[in-house]
Amino acid sequence: MVQRNVVYRKSEHGAQALAKRDPALSLRSRSLLILVDGKRSVEDLAKLSTGFGEIDDLLGQLDELGMVEAVPEAGPPNASAPGPLARAKASAPAPLGPAKVSAPAPLAAGGAKTGALTLPEAKRAAVRRLTDLLGPTAEDLCLRIEGTRTPQDFLAAVKRAEMILRDVSGAQVAATFMQDMQAIRPA
Repeated sequence: MVQRNVVYRKSEHGAQALAKRDPALSLRSRSLLILVDGKRSVEDLAKLSTGFGEIDDLLGQLDELGMVEAVPEAGPPNASAPGPLARAKASAPAPLGPAKVSAPAPLAAGGAKTGALTLPEAKRAAVRRLTDLLGPTAEDLCLRIEGTRTPQDFLAAVKRAEMILRDVSGAQVAATFMQDMQAIRPA
Protein backbone atom coordinates (compact mmCIF):
# COMPACT_ATOMS: atom_id res chain seq x y z
CA MET A 1 0.00 0.00 0.00
CA VAL A 2 1.29 3.43 -0.96
CA GLN A 3 1.43 6.04 1.80
CA ARG A 4 0.07 9.46 0.85
CA ASN A 5 2.80 11.49 2.57
CA VAL A 6 5.73 9.69 0.89
CA VAL A 7 7.71 11.44 -1.85
CA TYR A 8 8.89 9.31 -4.77
CA ARG A 9 11.56 9.91 -7.37
CA LYS A 10 12.36 8.15 -10.63
CA SER A 11 14.90 5.38 -10.27
CA GLU A 12 17.63 4.98 -12.87
CA HIS A 13 15.52 2.21 -14.41
CA GLY A 14 12.49 4.53 -14.52
CA ALA A 15 14.44 7.32 -16.22
CA GLN A 16 15.74 4.85 -18.81
CA ALA A 17 12.24 3.45 -19.38
CA LEU A 18 10.96 6.96 -20.13
CA ALA A 19 13.87 7.76 -22.41
CA LYS A 20 13.51 4.51 -24.36
CA ARG A 21 9.68 4.52 -24.31
CA ASP A 22 9.58 1.13 -22.60
CA PRO A 23 6.50 -0.80 -23.80
CA ALA A 24 6.04 -2.16 -20.26
CA LEU A 25 4.63 1.27 -19.35
CA SER A 26 0.99 1.97 -20.10
CA LEU A 27 0.07 5.50 -21.14
CA ARG A 28 -1.21 6.25 -17.64
CA SER A 29 1.87 4.77 -15.97
CA ARG A 30 4.15 6.73 -18.29
CA SER A 31 2.25 9.96 -17.61
CA LEU A 32 2.47 9.39 -13.86
CA LEU A 33 6.17 8.53 -14.08
CA ILE A 34 6.75 11.82 -15.89
CA LEU A 35 5.15 13.64 -12.94
CA VAL A 36 7.26 11.82 -10.32
CA ASP A 37 10.04 14.30 -9.56
CA GLY A 38 11.33 13.61 -6.06
CA LYS A 39 9.54 16.71 -4.73
CA ARG A 40 5.81 15.96 -4.89
CA SER A 41 4.12 13.70 -2.35
CA VAL A 42 1.73 10.96 -3.41
CA GLU A 43 -1.10 13.26 -2.34
CA ASP A 44 0.17 16.02 -4.67
CA LEU A 45 0.58 13.52 -7.51
CA ALA A 46 -3.00 12.35 -6.96
CA LYS A 47 -4.25 15.92 -7.38
CA LEU A 48 -2.31 16.33 -10.64
CA SER A 49 -3.39 13.00 -12.07
CA THR A 50 -7.13 12.96 -11.52
CA GLY A 51 -7.89 11.27 -14.86
CA PHE A 52 -5.38 8.45 -14.44
CA GLY A 53 -7.46 6.10 -12.34
CA GLU A 54 -6.34 4.76 -8.97
CA ILE A 55 -3.00 6.46 -8.25
CA ASP A 56 -2.11 4.01 -5.48
CA ASP A 57 -2.32 1.08 -7.90
CA LEU A 58 -0.30 2.87 -10.59
CA LEU A 59 2.42 3.93 -8.15
CA GLY A 60 2.46 0.43 -6.68
CA GLN A 61 3.02 -1.02 -10.16
CA LEU A 62 5.80 1.47 -10.88
CA ASP A 63 7.39 0.59 -7.54
CA GLU A 64 7.17 -3.15 -8.26
CA LEU A 65 8.79 -2.59 -11.67
CA GLY A 66 11.61 -0.69 -9.94
CA MET A 67 10.87 2.54 -11.80
CA VAL A 68 10.30 4.71 -8.72
CA GLU A 69 11.83 4.78 -5.28
CA ALA A 70 10.87 6.56 -2.09
CA VAL A 71 13.00 9.57 -1.24
CA PRO A 72 14.66 8.86 2.09
CA GLU A 73 13.50 11.17 4.84
CA ALA A 74 16.02 13.25 6.73
CA GLY A 75 16.99 12.15 10.21
CA PRO A 76 15.69 13.77 13.40
CA PRO A 77 15.34 17.54 13.21
CA ASN A 78 18.20 19.62 14.52
CA ALA A 79 18.82 23.32 14.89
CA SER A 80 20.24 23.76 11.38
CA ALA A 81 17.53 21.77 9.58
CA PRO A 82 14.53 23.62 8.15
CA GLY A 83 11.26 23.20 10.03
CA PRO A 84 8.19 21.43 8.65
CA LEU A 85 6.76 24.66 7.24
CA ALA A 86 9.94 25.39 5.29
CA ARG A 87 9.99 21.83 3.93
CA ALA A 88 6.34 22.17 2.90
CA LYS A 89 7.04 25.42 1.05
CA ALA A 90 10.05 23.86 -0.69
CA SER A 91 7.93 20.98 -2.00
CA ALA A 92 5.12 23.16 -3.34
CA PRO A 93 4.78 23.29 -7.13
CA ALA A 94 6.54 26.20 -8.77
CA PRO A 95 4.37 29.07 -9.98
CA LEU A 96 3.85 29.51 -13.70
CA GLY A 97 6.58 31.88 -14.69
CA PRO A 98 9.51 31.96 -17.07
CA ALA A 99 11.41 28.69 -17.17
CA LYS A 100 14.91 28.57 -15.85
CA VAL A 101 16.65 26.95 -18.79
CA SER A 102 20.40 27.04 -18.71
CA ALA A 103 21.86 27.38 -22.17
CA PRO A 104 25.55 27.07 -22.98
CA ALA A 105 27.32 30.39 -22.80
CA PRO A 106 28.16 31.89 -26.19
CA LEU A 107 31.79 31.84 -27.25
CA ALA A 108 33.77 34.87 -28.29
CA ALA A 109 33.01 36.55 -31.62
CA GLY A 110 35.22 34.08 -33.51
CA GLY A 111 33.68 31.03 -31.79
CA ALA A 112 31.53 28.59 -33.70
CA LYS A 113 28.88 28.16 -31.03
CA THR A 114 26.10 30.61 -30.11
CA GLY A 115 23.68 30.52 -27.16
CA ALA A 116 21.48 28.00 -28.99
CA LEU A 117 21.15 24.43 -27.77
CA THR A 118 21.51 21.26 -29.78
CA LEU A 119 18.26 19.79 -31.08
CA PRO A 120 18.12 17.01 -28.42
CA GLU A 121 18.80 19.55 -25.64
CA ALA A 122 16.13 21.90 -27.00
CA LYS A 123 13.62 19.05 -27.22
CA ARG A 124 14.28 18.05 -23.60
CA ALA A 125 13.92 21.65 -22.40
CA ALA A 126 10.68 22.19 -24.36
CA VAL A 127 9.17 18.93 -23.10
CA ARG A 128 10.15 19.77 -19.52
CA ARG A 129 8.57 23.23 -19.81
CA LEU A 130 5.34 21.91 -21.34
CA THR A 131 5.08 19.24 -18.65
CA ASP A 132 5.56 21.92 -15.98
CA LEU A 133 2.81 24.04 -17.54
CA LEU A 134 0.24 21.39 -18.49
CA GLY A 135 1.16 18.28 -16.51
CA PRO A 136 0.04 15.00 -18.04
CA THR A 137 -2.18 16.74 -20.58
CA ALA A 138 0.99 17.81 -22.39
CA GLU A 139 1.67 14.19 -23.44
CA ASP A 140 0.61 14.57 -27.10
CA LEU A 141 2.47 17.84 -27.53
CA CYS A 142 5.57 16.37 -25.90
CA LEU A 143 5.47 13.33 -28.17
CA ARG A 144 5.18 15.60 -31.19
CA ILE A 145 8.18 17.67 -30.06
CA GLU A 146 10.24 14.58 -29.17
CA GLY A 147 9.53 13.15 -32.63
CA THR A 148 11.03 16.09 -34.51
CA ARG A 149 14.21 15.45 -36.49
CA THR A 150 15.16 18.91 -37.72
CA PRO A 151 15.22 22.38 -36.17
CA GLN A 152 12.47 23.43 -38.60
CA ASP A 153 10.23 20.54 -37.47
CA PHE A 154 11.00 21.45 -33.86
CA LEU A 155 9.96 25.09 -34.41
CA ALA A 156 6.73 24.00 -36.12
CA ALA A 157 5.90 21.69 -33.17
CA VAL A 158 6.69 24.48 -30.70
CA LYS A 159 4.40 26.90 -32.57
CA ARG A 160 1.61 24.31 -32.42
CA ALA A 161 2.21 23.94 -28.68
CA GLU A 162 2.02 27.74 -28.33
CA MET A 163 -1.39 27.82 -30.06
CA ILE A 164 -2.72 25.13 -27.73
CA LEU A 165 -1.23 26.85 -24.67
CA ARG A 166 -2.90 30.09 -25.75
CA ASP A 167 -6.28 28.32 -25.90
CA VAL A 168 -5.83 26.37 -22.66
CA SER A 169 -3.79 28.65 -20.39
CA GLY A 170 -4.09 32.12 -21.90
CA ALA A 171 -2.04 34.53 -23.96
CA GLN A 172 0.39 35.45 -21.17
CA VAL A 173 1.44 31.84 -20.51
CA ALA A 174 1.77 31.20 -24.26
CA ALA A 175 3.89 34.33 -24.73
CA THR A 176 6.16 33.35 -21.85
CA PHE A 177 6.50 29.85 -23.30
CA MET A 178 7.51 31.28 -26.68
CA GLN A 179 10.08 33.60 -25.05
CA ASP A 180 11.55 30.56 -23.32
CA MET A 181 11.61 28.64 -26.60
CA GLN A 182 13.31 31.52 -28.45
CA ALA A 183 16.07 31.37 -25.85
CA ILE A 184 16.67 27.66 -26.46
CA ARG A 185 16.01 27.34 -30.19
CA PRO A 186 18.22 24.64 -31.69
CA ALA A 187 21.21 25.56 -33.80
